[in-house]
Amino acid sequence: SGPSLDGPSRFLLAGFTFIYLASHDWCPMLINKFSMGSLISIPITFTSVIILDDYYWLGRAATRIMCPNTLPVYLSVLSCFAFYFLKQNRPTQFYLFFISLVLMSGYILYLTKTRTSWVAVIILISTLFLLHYRLNKVKLLISNVGLFCGVLFFYFSSESVAERVDT
Repeated sequence: SGPSLDGPSRFLLAGFTFIYLASHDWCPMLINKFSMGSLISIPITFTSVIILDDYYWLGRAATRIMCPNTLPVYLSVLSCFAFYFLKQNRPTQFYLFFISLVLMSGYILYLTKTRTSWVAVIILISTLFLLHYRLNKVKLLISNVGLFCGVLFFYFSSESVAERVDT
């Protein structure tokens, strides 16, 4: 009964923490500082997974403190905070740095072989397209068709993706 409560308890803790932080004036500053840390955490996690590759779970990427199912969630949250920081501060290298963070997170997502996270990322990207192109239906259609083609490309070109999806 302990492990079955682990997932929901994390969401409850996060919800109560968010409500607490949102009720204080210093919340934006805290989010900004946490976001700056996210810019550093993603490359460190990437380096850890690539260099310390002896700590994989049955061929699935993990770290010493996170299993393959938790690692993509952690990186997705960090990526969102990093995106928030870069969008708020708009440095000149914003797009190049953000793309490198996305590629690092995406590669680790691929190495974890976590199907649930793959589906979540596809839904997230599709939602971002919807929010960004909501007024231009042609661009929305083209971007979602491109996403669909990209998903098919990964399925048919990667044996490990096809194996994980089919099992």
